[in-house]
Order: sequence, then C-alpha cells, then structure tokens
Amino acid sequence: MWLSIAGLVFAALLTASPASAQATDAQAGGKETFVKKAQRIIKEKRIVERLSPRDGLYPRVGGLTTGSGMALGAGYRRHLFEDRLFADASAVISMKNYKSIDLKARWLKAWDDRIELWTNYRYQSFPEEDFFGIGPGATSEARSSYKIAGNDVTSRGLLHIQPWLTVGADLGYYSPKVGHGLDSSMSSVEERFTDAQAPGLGDQPNFMHHSLFAEVDTRNVHGRPSRGGFYRASFSTWDDTTLQQFNFRRFDGEAAHFIPIAGPRHVAAIRVGASYVDSADSDRVPFYFLPYIGGSDTVRGLVEFRYRDENIAFINAEYRWGVHKYVDIAPFFDAGKVGQDWHDINLQKVKTAYGVGVRAHSDSHVFFRTDIGTGSGEGVNVFLKFGTSF
Repeated sequence: MWLSIAGLVFAALLTASPASAQATDAQAGGKETFVKKAQRIIKEKRIVERLSPRDGLYPRVGGLTTGSGMALGAGYRRHLFEDRLFADASAVISMKNYKSIDLKARWLKAWDDRIELWTNYRYQSFPEEDFFGIGPGATSEARSSYKIAGNDVTSRGLLHIQPWLTVGADLGYYSPKVGHGLDSSMSSVEERFTDAQAPGLGDQPNFMHHSLFAEVDTRNVHGRPSRGGFYRASFSTWDDTTLQQFNFRRFDGEAAHFIPIAGPRHVAAIRVGASYVDSADSDRVPFYFLPYIGGSDTVRGLVEFRYRDENIAFINAEYRWGVHKYVDIAPFFDAGKVGQDWHDINLQKVKTAYGVGVRAHSDSHVFFRTDIGTGSGEGVNVFLKFGTSF
C-alpha cells in the first residue's frame, strides 16, 4: 500500500513540466529523458486513475483523528443499477495502531439527484488519545492518555437545494468505551484524573444523537481550492439512553474563504471556527466530546487536544505559494482559545502559533502535507498529514 501512495505522489510530481526538465531535453539533443519517459508511461498506462478507480479496490489514506499518525488501508466501492445505489467498505490502520472500519451505502438518489439517503456504520479504536484536563489552565505536566473505542450507526438524509447549497439531517446511535491509555510515555487518564475532573471516565453511556446541518460550498476545487469558500453550521443533540447523566447539545460552525492574489499559484486562505456545548444543570458533558484546540487542524503550535472546554474558537490563515507546479509553500498563522462560558472567548490570553507548511499536490488534490508550528510557548511541533489543512 505504501507503494500505491508513493505512486500517487510520484505521479503528481512527474507530470509537471519544469524548465529544468525541458533544458535537459534540449541538451540531450531531443532524446527522451527519464522524467519524460516516466511522464509518458504514467499517462499512457493511466496509473493515477487506476490507483483511485470509480469502482473496485482502492487505497485508503488517512481519515482518522488528529494525532493518529500516518494511516493506510484499502477499500472496495461499487456503483449499482446506473448509480441509483452505491456501496463502499473500507478499513484503515495507522502507525500508532489506530483503527477504523467504515461501511457506507447510498440507497436512494432521486429528484434529479437532489435527494440522497445514506446508511453509515463505523467502528473505531483510538488507543493513545491525549487528555490534559479541562479549561485554559490545563498544564502540560498533567498530560495523560486514554483509549476510546466504539460503534456508530447513522442514517443521513441530504437535500441539494442548489449546486452550492446542501442541507441535511443525521440520526444515529453511538456506544463508546473508554479504557486504559496505551501510550507508554505517559500515565493513563485514570491515574491522574477522577470522574469528577474528567466526566464520563467512570461510566460511559450509549447515545442517541440527532443533528441538522447546512453547507454552502462555492470552492472552485474541493481538494485544493484557489477561490470561493466553504461554510458549514450544525446543531446536534446527544441523549444518554442508559445512565441519564450525560444529555447535552452542541453547535459547530466553520467558515473558510480562498482569495487568489496573483493567479491560482498565490492564494490567501483563511478559516474561522467555533464550537459550543451545553448541558442541563443536572447533566455533564463527557470529556471525550469536549471541543478542543491544538494539533494539525486548529492551532499548530500546540500538540493535539492540548486545551478542551465547552466553548472554543480558532482562526487559521495561510499564504499558499506555488513554488512548483505540484508543490506549495504555505506560511501560516493560527490562534485559538477555550473557555467554560461563551463570554470567556475573547482576545485575552489567546494561544497563537506561526510556522510554515509544504504541500505536494495535483491540480485538484493535496496528496501530502507537512506543517511546522511554534509560537505557543510549548516548543516546535511537526505534523505529517495526507490531505489539505482546510
């Protein structure tokens, strides 16, 4: 599988036509160089298309939680009855033994493809999740690990009102199980925290969850946009069906916009996000459901899940400079904050980060990226990921 992924990146880089390759051809008196020969073979044999076919076996890259490490797997998908039905089964495992099995089925597509109904199942096992405590005062010395595994069965309905506007609803049942963390470099969560300090540590309920969401998507390319934007808002309720102690509601919002500065090779990208969870006075929010900042998807100067609380907000800004047809350099700035109450989310004591990233990509998709972030007073963090940052 590593060869498949390497082939994708290698193909993307070789299909470029840099000036150096052209000069080499001229010096060779018109003879076909290694690079040109590789480009021709990749095109003639349709290697990139075969590594990611519409139907059949395909490599699965990433798709796990932040901090899981490099993850690879495989899947099989099939469009049936002239695309009226679609089925997809895949599994992935990371270098840190994070696992996921996903089964998806779209069993209705109607009204000129505007309506879709899906059924999804996911099993996941994350053995080394980090927990530092709750609130902006959580210290790095309290870092601990925990394992969380669970099954989630969800039905989803989608309504594509316009090509750029989609609304949807989810109805699902989730059964989590929290256990001893397997990261040998630190204590397990139950050795540092009590159930009062980490709600849900002692007993984990099963949840019936419901959500409504809306998405506005005007990006020119989803995998590597150079203009347009993506905006999403969702509201969900989580009902504790077994213990009646952990009923809560959650809101998540995200807005990203992409501005070409001097053509598609110079793009300013900005994203803001916010999350809010709330429970009744007699209920609590499980610590593993609290929103967070830290890691490759929020504040890159902090390790994954560094700060958690019931309210968070963050901002990411990048300048994406195409130094090569298939390589971008991306200086970035991040900022974020957590708080117990929404009025605690202000400009005081905001966690900030800055750094630079490198992306290997095709015209429409980022295959691989690395981000190096610092500035939060907690050293330098390096993140290696498949796919775009946002």
